Amino acid sequence: YFGYRVSLPQPWVWPSSMWWAGFPELHHDMDPDYKFFYILYAGRYAAGYVSVWCEHKRKDFVEMQVHHSVTVVLVLASYSSSYNRVGGAVMFLLDCADPPLHVAKQFKYMSTDKKDWPQFMADRWFEIFAVCFIISRNFLYPYCCWSALIESKRHLTPGLDWRICNALLQVLLVLQFYWT
Repeated sequence: YFGYRVSLPQPWVWPSSMWWAGFPELHHDMDPDYKFFYILYAGRYAAGYVSVWCEHKRKDFVEMQVHHSVTVVLVLASYSSSYNRVGGAVMFLLDCADPPLHVAKQFKYMSTDKKDWPQFMADRWFEIFAVCFIISRNFLYPYCCWSALIESKRHLTPGLDWRICNALLQVLLVLQFYWT
């Protein structure tokens, strides 16, 4: 919720050309709440990297570790390189499917039978999650990658930081398609 509250009111949230307007001068001054969210996001994925080691190993263990590692490096690199506007858009899109998934899991934990009402609700919330996941990660996230790779060049001269951030965005894109 905090991410939505601090990201959506930003004047540069849309259209995507605003992510790059005034680069880099206007990108250094971040709203304190947005800056806090950005750092908190890196911490969340760093904790996720550690917690995956403590959980039961799933078949996508390696992919999850790559995802968490790349996300932490990408958040820190985009923060230090002032690519925080597109970073916020990416964070918003990659998180929007999480609430329905968490609600589905809670109903699943409540279920005691495959035909009880918590299981019915878990199935419906998982369907909502699947739709959100596919739209946000397979249609909208690639648009962010396009903007970072193509549209950004109209507003800045690509350097090493630009190449690193774009390479990491592409790694995450491959993972999104893998998980779909």
